[in-house]
Amino acid sequence: MKVIKNNILVIILILMVLISIAVYGILPTRLPIHFTLTGTVDGTAPKLEGISFMPVMELILWLISSFGIKDINLKKVIDGIGIILFLAQLAIIGVALKSTANINMINAVALSCMIIIIALMTRNNKINRYIGIRTTRIMSSDKI
Repeated sequence: MKVIKNNILVIILILMVLISIAVYGILPTRLPIHFTLTGTVDGTAPKLEGISFMPVMELILWLISSFGIKDINLKKVIDGIGIILFLAQLAIIGVALKSTANINMINAVALSCMIIIIALMTRNNKINRYIGIRTTRIMSSDKI
């Protein structure tokens, strides 16, 4: 379990690349990458750009996390961002493969998963500068 916790960005990156390779041949030539609040597509990108953007961002996060950050709480925040990128890529692929997909429902499910995963990742955090409510009084005591 500790190996998975320490390498979550690598695991997500591998999953993203494998999923991208698996679906690349059946994706349309342009992918929906941006949506209005009503769920209408208002931005598209070429297939290669649309499918590779999130894995590249995940790789950058992993590099930052691996070589530049010592604070465990900040690493958890970066892992959470990596999970958000993964869910966003799944949503883009889902909508691209099924144009009648309800993006608002996909967003609701993705947001719910994201909140649950981030809550599980951060439940045992000590006082830190990155996660939670950071007022002077709260930061002064572990009990609060």
